[in-house]
Amino acid sequence: MIKYTMVNNSTDYYRQNKTLKRVVHKCTQCDYSTTGPKISLKHHIDAKHTEESEKPFQCDHCNRGFAQKAALINHISNIHNIDVNLKKQIGTIYFISLQKNPTSKKTKARYNYYKNNPIIISNRMKENYYEYLDNNFLKTHTLNYDKRNGYIKIVTKPIYSR
Repeated sequence: MIKYTMVNNSTDYYRQNKTLKRVVHKCTQCDYSTTGPKISLKHHIDAKHTEESEKPFQCDHCNRGFAQKAALINHISNIHNIDVNLKKQIGTIYFISLQKNPTSKKTKARYNYYKNNPIIISNRMKENYYEYLDNNFLKTHTLNYDKRNGYIKIVTKPIYSR
């Protein structure tokens, strides 16, 4: 399989791919194909070929399943007469548990910081709130680095606006 690097932005890439058909994603269960992003194929499979009980969005009030969140919201509103209040996610809470001991100075400092502060809020990271060394602050990419390398385990919970 030939890989192409994106020189333009993704919109230009998909527009160009639509005419050149360098990358075509094909459904294994029917004749559907797309030159768009691979997620388009996943959405097709969820909508057309997935059992209702296995679809990603399940109604809590009955046994219906939906491929898209908007369809679930319409169902709850129209069938169950429940007003669905769509809340906007404004941040994330990270619950951190320690795993293995690091060796580098900065990673050790973060690890020790996690010991005393096992709950991190994403909005505060943007404000340079969590200082683990002099003038070194926790960022999302450092959390992901520590997780990827097995120093910590993270459980997340979204924060919604009221």
